[in-house]
Amino acid sequence: MKTDLLIFGPVILPLVGSALVLLLKFLPSAWSKFLQHAAILIFLVCSLLLLGLQYPLVHGGQSLTGIVGQWQGPLGIAWKQDPVSWISSVLGLVLILFAWLYSLDRGPSNTTFGAILLVQASGIAATLLTHDLFNLFVCLEILGITSYIMIAMNKGNGAKLASLTYLLLSAASMIFYLLGLYGLYRLTGALSLNDIGQALTNTPLTTSLAASLGLIIAGVALRSALLPLYGWLPEAHAQAPHAVSAILSGVMIKTPLFALTRILLEIPAARTVGLPLSWAGAIAAVVGSLIALSQTHLKRALAYSTISQIGFVVAAWGKAVYLGAAHPDFHILMTAALVYAFFHALYKSQLFLGLGLVTDTMGSYQLESLKGGLSRQHRLRFIFAGLMFGYLSMAGIPGLAGHSGKTLLSFALDRDIKDVFIVAAGVLSVALALKLSRPFWTGGRKIPESESGQPTPQPPAPQGLASMIVLIQGVMILALGLGLEPCVHFVLSLLGSSHRPSLGIFGIDAILKSTASVGLGMGVFFLSTSRYGKILLEKIRDRPRGFEGLFAALMTGSVFLAAWIYLAP
Repeated sequence: MKTDLLIFGPVILPLVGSALVLLLKFLPSAWSKFLQHAAILIFLVCSLLLLGLQYPLVHGGQSLTGIVGQWQGPLGIAWKQDPVSWISSVLGLVLILFAWLYSLDRGPSNTTFGAILLVQASGIAATLLTHDLFNLFVCLEILGITSYIMIAMNKGNGAKLASLTYLLLSAASMIFYLLGLYGLYRLTGALSLNDIGQALTNTPLTTSLAASLGLIIAGVALRSALLPLYGWLPEAHAQAPHAVSAILSGVMIKTPLFALTRILLEIPAARTVGLPLSWAGAIAAVVGSLIALSQTHLKRALAYSTISQIGFVVAAWGKAVYLGAAHPDFHILMTAALVYAFFHALYKSQLFLGLGLVTDTMGSYQLESLKGGLSRQHRLRFIFAGLMFGYLSMAGIPGLAGHSGKTLLSFALDRDIKDVFIVAAGVLSVALALKLSRPFWTGGRKIPESESGQPTPQPPAPQGLASMIVLIQGVMILALGLGLEPCVHFVLSLLGSSHRPSLGIFGIDAILKSTASVGLGMGVFFLSTSRYGKILLEKIRDRPRGFEGLFAALMTGSVFLAAWIYLAP
């Protein structure tokens, strides 16, 4: 098989599959829907198989580079496949496959959703493959357009408003990106990251260069919901269909982040931005968890928790970028970011999917009205069997992906003060896991439709496949948590490092740390249910926010990053 065909297969195949699915819709036969579903499954699985065949080509820190269509010089679109992009592509396809299988039971039930998912899968692979700044803009727009459409597929005006807000803010961020791109093009006459990096190697740092980089980085950072550019995310995740929420949380905010890795590592002067981004991630880990704890709407709480969890990833990722690929700690920090991103994507998507089944059955998203759901709806017991792994993972119980990932982050951030933020956020995550487990508590009261803001319950659709997906993900959460060291060694080997650390996830220190975290988290939860705790959380929940604040955060972030690049030693 030709190398180009192998590399571009995960980009081309889903696009071909999407076109085929739309054509099959015109068949009058009763087999039409079956053939469309079969095509979606085949093209997703084949894309994953092609990524599997790419493994020997990127193993050991290797990378493949080229120019699309064998064009020469600055005219061609440069591409690069390396271990980071390969792992991120695998993550994207696995989560999309789970979400699509879930949607067969719980919707969106139309096959157009599957066709759009295939376009998004192609966009993810292309975003991670591109080594050209303008083509990166095009790929990010593809991801954005598919996300806007899928969010709006949910019924109700709330989903359409959330989609519009996301669209407007993303459009603003891409204008900033294009302005920065224009600045870099004026300075270098190139769009390829490799050519830009070479052109800027001996170029003195100017305000124009710093401003251009600041605009580009801020534009991409908004797509990853980095602090303080996260304001679009909660409503988008909360209002989207459950399958779409899982994709947004698990994949869509991580893809731009790992695409940003190349910009920061390959353009001189940009690498210094890793330090403030790392601190922003550590702070977001605490702030996101605290805001999540204040929410009464279940999916909104999960959305703010995602902001916290991306902060965990960025704390390690930003430090790795700041130190640079030549630093001895780079590989373990980048490994921690990649592994935790995978673990979080798995258990957070499971919570979105599983709790989506709960809210559909109970007819409300309000946590208070969900209390006692297990005793009122016995069919939730099977769902709870799978969700238990997600809850315990969020709470950091040893042996599950959440605890193992946090242990890895603490190991990678050894003696870094940012680890204190990670620990504090872990304590808040325990409290949040307890709060989100309310559907499985006894008691509770039925909140009227006017108070809950939710429609009256509808007869639940068949959920055998959806429940099975939740259970499969739960088993994977357990397996990956127990197999942390093999996972870490695999990623380190893929990145080209011979380091094989012993993490001791069941060591006495890790167990004591986890026990203390769970104990403190339970204390925080009970404080949050007290009179004064409720008053404080209500103030946090009702804080002023709006589109103007989001746009102001984007402008402020761009200016800050440009100033940091220019003034940092």
